[in-house]
Amino acid sequence: MSQRTAEEIKGAVEEHYGSRARQQLGKTETIELKATSGDGCADDACCGPSEAPQEESSGWADKLYTAQELGTVPHEVQEMSLGCGNPMAIAELRAGEAVLDLGSGSGLDCFLAAQQVGESGRVVGLDMTDSMLELAARNLKKVGATNVEFKKGEMESMPLEDGQFDVIISNCVINL
Repeated sequence: MSQRTAEEIKGAVEEHYGSRARQQLGKTETIELKATSGDGCADDACCGPSEAPQEESSGWADKLYTAQELGTVPHEVQEMSLGCGNPMAIAELRAGEAVLDLGSGSGLDCFLAAQQVGESGRVVGLDMTDSMLELAARNLKKVGATNVEFKKGEMESMPLEDGQFDVIISNCVINL
């Protein structure tokens, strides 16, 4: 049995999570059009079901977070939750705090933290995967949070100065 180097492991992790982000980035938003016949028919009998089937969620958000926590977060942001826990359940964040999320992925925990620290606080998400950062930026536009930013970097050599955060969270990233 051959052992992988640290760089090989890091590359495998980046590829796995990057491919999940690229898959999500490749999804397009659809507009439902109702077909009608000349007499205005648009019911199930002549045109098929009026509602498209809902896709199964690919993430764990609905199992890890309360409905109240997820209430203001768009579903497409929730479905990319790839963590294994809920750091908000134990972080006890307060208004005005600065939060760093290590391995922030698509940003869900950053957005939830941003709600708790309010406009006087700030949240920085750190991730090493370009496609996750692209997805997080897209999600940030959907959520509209003004106190969240995302940075590229690795935990071992963060592009951040010491002493600027009150709380550090991570959702099952440091065990990779």
